[in-house]
Amino acid sequence: KIRRRGPFLLLRTNGEERIVVNPADEGHFKFPGLGTRRPRTLVFVMHMEGGPRLWFLDNAKTAMAYLTSKNRLDEVPMLMTQGIDPFGKNFSPERFRRLLRKDQDSTLRTLLTDQTKISHIGPIYLDEILFDAGIHPAAKPADLADDDLDRLFDSVLNVLESACETIEERGQPIENCVRDFLKMHGRLGEPCRRCGGKIKTLKVEAEKAFYCSRCQP
Repeated sequence: KIRRRGPFLLLRTNGEERIVVNPADEGHFKFPGLGTRRPRTLVFVMHMEGGPRLWFLDNAKTAMAYLTSKNRLDEVPMLMTQGIDPFGKNFSPERFRRLLRKDQDSTLRTLLTDQTKISHIGPIYLDEILFDAGIHPAAKPADLADDDLDRLFDSVLNVLESACETIEERGQPIENCVRDFLKMHGRLGEPCRRCGGKIKTLKVEAEKAFYCSRCQP
């Protein structure tokens, strides 16, 4: 049995043990074919009772894996402090507004990538979300009206759901990491798909944000 908590995957064994995995950038599971040689990127192997083997591989060496028990999950760093899940039924416009209004002077970039608040949005998809909402990457909650935050809430769902659907429809191995459908991130100097202006970058909270100055004033 497998369940997800933010970026973590929790795998239940036949006993009390639990395997907790944070795939990070390029960690992924794979069922190898018969006779497939073990690659250098192999992290661990799970042997299914009466079934095939399941490999966990990590090309970037940034994934984390923990073998623990169901009573010691709180010892896994960041697992039990995850914030609200954008795909969860408790993620609502009202709760989203309250969450951001509690810290009016931090940038949206800081708040939306804080896993203890929202679990979880990375910097790549945050660029897409802010573009979709038409909000500047350095904006703060204090700069925005409730209508702006509601639009941002809709963009969080639209962008994440659309990305999941696109990746699933393509049917490519997840390790390919092809994200050519992104409209902002990694497209410095290219024309904006909405207005035709050049995509720029801006340093926000020590990170590079991709944005369109016309669409995100």
